Amino acid sequence: MHHQYYIGAINKDTDEYVHPTVANKTDQHICPDCEKDVILVKGEIRAHHFRHKADSNPCNLYNHPGESQIHKYAKPTLKSLIEEEKIEFTRDCVRCDEVCEIIFPEITENSRITLEHRFNYKENLRIADVAHIINGEIKAIFEVCKIHQTCSENRPEPWVEVEAKSVLTLTNTNNELLRIKCIRPEKCDKCAETGYKKKYCGGCKTYGGGNCDYCGGMSDESYRELWNFFCKGM
Repeated sequence: MHHQYYIGAINKDTDEYVHPTVANKTDQHICPDCEKDVILVKGEIRAHHFRHKADSNPCNLYNHPGESQIHKYAKPTLKSLIEEEKIEFTRDCVRCDEVCEIIFPEITENSRITLEHRFNYKENLRIADVAHIINGEIKAIFEVCKIHQTCSENRPEPWVEVEAKSVLTLTNTNNELLRIKCIRPEKCDKCAETGYKKKYCGGCKTYGGGNCDYCGGMSDESYRELWNFFCKGM
């Protein structure tokens, strides 16, 4: 299935990479890959995006980016959205499936959002894809996953990891925050404190038996379909 990727462009005046959501139509922009002029499209129906001008030798970055391009431009895209405070992060608890918002330190006038930030941690040199820095101190780290996820032992909290394709498919047609899911397999605060684990009817193989977190352990016939789908044979 073809995905629409919303890759940013370079502002000619500032030389900064900007996401189409936060870019200004009065500014001039170039493609970060081929460096040719691009047009910012900001309508009320279609999502904001950049496109190339007509060219006999077109660049396909905005239409069909390669895997390496997707990972490469996901990083500055994430940086741009964090700088403009246009993004929020969530995580699904691996125990109870609750969707939790991840709260990070506030962006201030002293904040710097940096790419490929080098730092020492546990006596080793590390490189963060994107980092929030205040007065030389790391306040948060944002990793973009390409193939293998980052080991939790190698990053100080707080930090998140997101899929590159998820970053580049983020868009909207209004001023609401863009939301992206962290892929780290972590528990929510409640489950981490209580050691909570899901209980399944399948544990006793009995329909309606017990306090199941999926079908509710109900004996009512309307719950049989839920039990068959989620719990039977688990």
